[in-house]
Amino acid sequence: MNEPLDLAHVPRFPNLATLIKLKKIWQVSVAALAYRLHAVGILSDWQYRLIYIQISRNKFRTREPNPIPRETSLVLPKIFAALREDGLTRSNVAKALQIPQSELEALMFGLTMAGIEGGGKGTPTRSPLMAVSKN
Repeated sequence: MNEPLDLAHVPRFPNLATLIKLKKIWQVSVAALAYRLHAVGILSDWQYRLIYIQISRNKFRTREPNPIPRETSLVLPKIFAALREDGLTRSNVAKALQIPQSELEALMFGLTMAGIEGGGKGTPTRSPLMAVSKN
């Protein structure tokens, strides 16, 4: 939560149901909201512990209620479009980075890559990707 906490939206004694409603305002998980409210003194240690027990009991750590859309990169699609124009595939990128393609996919959160009609390879206009060493 990078934005300041607007206490006008928070009741004096918030409960789990209230936090589930308030999470829409700040676009964070219920656990993150409870943590922040505890950090700024809205929730006492006892209230925070009780809410966290309820979060765990309801398995909200793995299945968030009213999930918010995952943030997506605006830059990655542009990068991969440029790489596609140069005839480079995700497989080429993964190989150049020396990681499995499945790991690259996981890092990109399922970003889809549009197919290239004709299946031809473009002529690279830039240098190929290379691994950089720390030396």
